[in-house]
Amino acid sequence: MTMIERTLPWARPASRAPSSTRLVSQYIDVDRITVHTKVSAGPIPVGRPPVVLVHGLVVSSRYMEPLAECLATDTRVFAPDLPGYGRSDKPRGTTDVPSLASSLDRWMEAVGLEQAIIVANSFGCQIAAHLAATYPARVSELVLLGPMVEPSARNALVLAARGLANVRFEPASLGWIIAQDLWAMGVPRALSLIYTMLTDHIEVTLPHVRARTHIVRGERDTLASGSWVRTLIGVTPIGESAEIPGAGHALNYNAPGRVATLVRSLIH
Repeated sequence: MTMIERTLPWARPASRAPSSTRLVSQYIDVDRITVHTKVSAGPIPVGRPPVVLVHGLVVSSRYMEPLAECLATDTRVFAPDLPGYGRSDKPRGTTDVPSLASSLDRWMEAVGLEQAIIVANSFGCQIAAHLAATYPARVSELVLLGPMVEPSARNALVLAARGLANVRFEPASLGWIIAQDLWAMGVPRALSLIYTMLTDHIEVTLPHVRARTHIVRGERDTLASGSWVRTLIGVTPIGESAEIPGAGHALNYNAPGRVATLVRSLIH
């Protein structure tokens, strides 16, 4: 096992995303389900690997847009709404983490992405880890921002309390996005996904990931503690960790410039 744990030099303030949008909407049918994706619009230099952004529990790709905007200046970036989320179709029945990872794999095949740098936040980290473990050829580098769920929080009430404690470290606009996406998703599906998140253990998945893995938390993140990140690094075959000063849980939204700097450092 190769393990790297260090503080990376990019974890310093950087500019936020530009105000003018560099993203367009794309719709594609995957297994008879229409999947919506935000895609970078401009031409990208040849040879740069694409980046796929994987959203969290109930929120869609909308809160990935600040990070996508930062990356879209020189990187081909994709931010899909997984089935059941955002503007994508809402399939019937319950959805677990392996099936969401499978949906992500099939979506990548449909849009012609053989391999990409995968960047995920929160519950999306569990999906991305399953993708990397089950479909290793899809993932060149894995970036996990505030991975869930540490054992001490595998209770809905404890998790809710920690989530509320994190609110003060996020921009107020994020709450509005979450409310809209929760309304679009519906409470029954959201409750089912909460159960799915609590019963999936990322520390069991990560030992099977062969891609280099970067585990990042915000200094003020109340949902992914420093000790939890150290635990995950300890079971990850090739991994490194970092902490962004002053940031909360949704690093792709509250610190997009600094996350974009990390992602660019992975592009060879």
